[in-house]
Amino acid sequence: MAPNLYKKLIISFCSVLLLTTLTANSSEKTSNYTNKTDIGIINSKTKGIINNNTKEWAKNNNVKDINTTILMSKKLTHLELKHCNDEINVKNKSQHNIWGNLYFTASCNNPKWTVTYRTNVTATAYLPVLKHSLHKGDIIEKNNIFYKWIHLKINESNLITQDKNIIDKQVARFISANTGINRHLVAEKYIIRAGDIVTVEAGNSDFKVTLKGEALSSSSLNNIVKVKILNSNKVVFARPLSSHTVLVDI
Repeated sequence: MAPNLYKKLIISFCSVLLLTTLTANSSEKTSNYTNKTDIGIINSKTKGIINNNTKEWAKNNNVKDINTTILMSKKLTHLELKHCNDEINVKNKSQHNIWGNLYFTASCNNPKWTVTYRTNVTATAYLPVLKHSLHKGDIIEKNNIFYKWIHLKINESNLITQDKNIIDKQVARFISANTGINRHLVAEKYIIRAGDIVTVEAGNSDFKVTLKGEALSSSSLNNIVKVKILNSNKVVFARPLSSHTVLVDI
């Protein structure tokens, strides 16, 4: 056999052997590391937890409708973890948050590995808002309310979700139009206002005294009002019974 032909055959054989070895190593590496199935399981379980938490919040707060957008971490697409031969467990580490940046862990027992990753969740809910801004002391009327999709902020769990909870309520602090209404911005409607002249009833089941007084503070039906008795200038604390009568317990 010619030396050149013999040399070419040796080179060809070595090339085939090297290529076969590289292919085998590549296949072995691919099979040992997390595949698309594992990533899909992690994604599916994560989204399931988020959707369940969102639905539970909406149900507990009587929200008409809610939408969520879930952005999974890019970290998951670059995992170098061995393929899980057992069930993959996913847990939410941000238990007090429903949306925003949430942190999760995914773990496997066979082989053992754990990875922590971040997920961003944005949510919008269909909530009652004001057509026109109102100031402290204003009364919220039904014709000034409509529903709108509102972007929910982190831990924003005190928003009023039904119009029946704000109709005829009084504004406690300035409320802007077209924004979600927090519970602390509204209060029960005042039935007595500072400066009103009221009838003061004092006594018990045996006797009762009726006097005239001036309200020194404003109050709703279930609160206490400060009243000055007109003929003595004595100040007492009373419970409103109506818009013109208060009761002093003796």
